[in-house]
Amino acid sequence: MKIRDGLKLKEIAGEYIVIPLGSLSEEMNVTITLNETGKDIWKSLEENKSKEEIVKLILEKYDVSEEKAQQDVQNFINQMIEKGFIEK
Repeated sequence: MKIRDGLKLKEIAGEYIVIPLGSLSEEMNVTITLNETGKDIWKSLEENKSKEEIVKLILEKYDVSEEKAQQDVQNFINQMIEKGFIEK
């Protein structure tokens, strides 16, 4: 998995927003606002971490079960793939 080139995570007024830059902004006229967990997953994907490494990070940072962490990470990844933000 890889975040598509031309996407940037920015913090604006305390919110985390993914925006397309350059020519990609013409193709993808959309932004996504992420919560804290989404931001952590996004940053992990920027660092080329595996799904397993991301789940481990979520387990260390948040009080959730392993099953819930795996489900949340997979749901996030699926949504980003569906929207064209992540390439397989």
